[in-house]
Amino acid sequence: MKLWYFNLSQNSIGDETLKRIAKGLGLNKTLKSLILRDNSITNNSMIDIIDNLIMNETLTRFDLDTNNIH
Repeated sequence: MKLWYFNLSQNSIGDETLKRIAKGLGLNKTLKSLILRDNSITNNSMIDIIDNLIMNETLTRFDLDTNNIH
């Protein structure tokens, strides 16, 4: 089974959990859509996300709306 769509909206995952998710993004070869709306995410985890998104070739939708990112 392959994971193509993952919605973790409104789960209050925060920056530390997002950093763990970011590591997986760099390795993932199937995920196309990751929705992380309204999760108390801040700028603190954005470097980890960017570093790993560069390596991901499949993700086409990444939604961070309604978080504390400026």
